[in-house]
Parts: sequence; C-alpha cells; structure tokens
Amino acid sequence: MARTLVFLMGIFAAIDGLCHLALVILVTHGVFTRPPLSVLFTLNVVGYIVLIAALIISQASSLGWRRLLDAVLIVYPAATFAAWIFFTRGRANPLGLAEIAKPVEILLILAAIAHLVQIGHEEEPGVVSARG
Repeated sequence: MARTLVFLMGIFAAIDGLCHLALVILVTHGVFTRPPLSVLFTLNVVGYIVLIAALIISQASSLGWRRLLDAVLIVYPAATFAAWIFFTRGRANPLGLAEIAKPVEILLILAAIAHLVQIGHEEEPGVVSARG
C-alpha cells in the first residue's frame, strides 16, 4: 500500500506541475498578461520537480526524512491552493486547468496524509520498540 501511495503522490505532483507549466507557457507567451504570476507558476513547476525527485530518492532514506517529505507534500499543494484563492478569489480558470489542478492538489494532500499515517506505524531499523 505504501508503494502505491508513493506512486500516486508522484503522479498527482506531476499532473499539478504540468498544469502549472501550461500556465507558464500561456502567461509567458502573452495569452494572459500577469507577469508576477508567471514567476509563481514557474516556481511551482520547479518545486514539484524537486519534490518528485525527493520522493523517489527518499524511499531508501530514514523514516524521519520520509515523514518530513510527506509533511512538505501536504503543505506545498495546500499553499498552492491557498495562493489560487488569494490571487483569484477562486475564479481564475484558464482553459479549465483549475478543474484539473485543484482536485489533484486535494488528492495529493490526502495521499500524503494517508502515507504519513501508514509510515507512522513503521519502526525505524535499529530502534528498540517500546511496545511489549
């Protein structure tokens, strides 16, 4: 189950990143003219690329690092969602991309929470359990 959740988190992050990449292209090429947002869209894409790479690499890492990454994968899309509401009051939807990105962000948050809970039941190798 944990591997499935990691796979889903990677897919959800990639989909959201691609939606924001499409927005970068639309804003950069003048379809929509909001330069400050193009920087935020670009940073969002870069952030998701880094998070996907970290997700792949972290599977061989300690339990603490995986928990930290899960926490970031909860906060990052939540911040993206909050920024969308802040900047557009939840109304902007160029080419219907928000209809894809926003549900995917919620699914990513839910998958990361489920993964965090699931790995919370794992024990760190070499650590003595307090359970009898």
